[in-house]
Amino acid sequence: VPLSRFQTDLTFLSDESARICFDDRGKYKKNGQEEEFELALVEAEDLPDLARFVVAAFGADAIRLSQDMNAFERMLMSPAAELLNSYSTVVAFAEVFSGTKQRLQSRLQRMN
Repeated sequence: VPLSRFQTDLTFLSDESARICFDDRGKYKKNGQEEEFELALVEAEDLPDLARFVVAAFGADAIRLSQDMNAFERMLMSPAAELLNSYSTVVAFAEVFSGTKQRLQSRLQRMN
């Protein structure tokens, strides 16, 4: 459902101090082009994609190596950091997926 469909009902669209990326009609600019922002309900088949999006958007890295490290230090530390970050990403995905599924469980059951 396009956000602009609710422009008269959403008070934050008329308050310029509350708007950051939307104009007063509920439109936003992406790559210099005006586009619709859509509100949607999550369906059961959307959960894996939603979980991947949330993890990618907010990140799941447990360790970020400093740019000040020399090549030898980076070579020693990178495998461990990558292993831990991969594990952290898997855990974050599972946590977001299961948490979202639990919160939506009653609605998803009613839809079936």
